[in-house]
Amino acid sequence: MLVSDLQRAEVNRWAQLGMIAVVVTVVTALLSHGLVAVLHIRTTIVGHRVVGNPQAKPRVFVAGSSLLFDGIALDQICSTLHQSMDICLVPGSSPPEWETFQPLATEARLTLLGVSAYDLNEQHLCDFRSQVVTFHQAARDLAVASPGWALAKRVISQYPLDWVRVLFPTAGRSQGVMGGLKEQLRKLARPWIQIDSEVGPTLPSLEGGNADSAAMERIADSSAGTLLRQLAKMRSACHGSHSYDGLKKRALIRMLERGRRQGPVVVVVLPVSPEYQKEFLDRDTRMQFERALADYQRVVPDAAYVRLDQVPQLNSNENFSDVVHM
Repeated sequence: MLVSDLQRAEVNRWAQLGMIAVVVTVVTALLSHGLVAVLHIRTTIVGHRVVGNPQAKPRVFVAGSSLLFDGIALDQICSTLHQSMDICLVPGSSPPEWETFQPLATEARLTLLGVSAYDLNEQHLCDFRSQVVTFHQAARDLAVASPGWALAKRVISQYPLDWVRVLFPTAGRSQGVMGGLKEQLRKLARPWIQIDSEVGPTLPSLEGGNADSAAMERIADSSAGTLLRQLAKMRSACHGSHSYDGLKKRALIRMLERGRRQGPVVVVVLPVSPEYQKEFLDRDTRMQFERALADYQRVVPDAAYVRLDQVPQLNSNENFSDVVHM
């Protein structure tokens, strides 16, 4: 009898613990989804789109991160040139994500790719990579590129994190939460206190540029504290290092080769701000980046390269809304 009572007490105890765990999980999940809604944290990709008149052919396949799209008025270009464009919009993206959408541009006869020392950095991973790039493709590239255990672990860990984010969409997005909270505080305090915005553009509008007025600010006008925090977030995102020979390089080479089979290829090399250059692009890192560009040119020698990063007039903090976006 005593044993039976002890067993029932043990079962009740575990049942209570289980109930508490369920309640905590549900409340935490609701709070996580609530933060995403209130702070407008992007948790989904936009993907492939056709801009301009879909009947206009041949099309142009345009791929790049927000560094490229923030400054392009796509609708105006398509209207003026009577052109249509296949584009892929993925926040914080780079070649592994762009490559997924390239086969959808079957009508494209010109390929335009926008790259920079920032988004070709192998250490900077797109938050949406696992939603776009299959695990099979990631594993195959990891096996060939051998980027080292630290980076391989970061890439692989993104896939189980996707499942966690079904319940807790803010998981792994602490910077987005903190940036969103500060932006909300900035809006509330605007009539009385001026707080520098740290929310840079992550996804462009199709009309060109970012609708948020914060994107129109210049880092030349930002406080030293804001600039330091932006650089610290960049350093954290890329674990304080840059490299240009790995998964992104393999993906971009495949894109160049596929683009060449469809027609001419143009690669626009975009600048990053002088602040970013000073903080991250030392002599060795610049040489690595230039060697990677030279490798791309050897693979597809007839591709045209537009080196906007070498235009002196653009090398000014006056031209940037944050440390990487013009």
